[in-house]
Amino acid sequence: MLYLLARVADTIADSKHGETDLLLQTLQQYNERVQGDSEALPKFDDLAEMQENEGEGALLRNVASVVACLEEFSDGDRMRIRKCLDIIVGGQSLDLQR
Repeated sequence: MLYLLARVADTIADSKHGETDLLLQTLQQYNERVQGDSEALPKFDDLAEMQENEGEGALLRNVASVVACLEEFSDGDRMRIRKCLDIIVGGQSLDLQR
């Protein structure tokens, strides 16, 4: 599960097209949703269309399903998954800012 959540974040951060500010904002909004701080996911349609790899585009079009699977885990596992993802997203955000 963590792998899929991290792949989504990585796909956002590594998008070759799109402004850095938009990528940072999308990454932050995605992380806020996974962390449970928000009920809404950012819109991924445009970002999905920009992907050169069709699999990454498909992943972005199905983010809601990926995030929904998180609920199948115990509270403790969700906490650990969220903590790890938060660290990953923090590093990706720093990379984008630089």
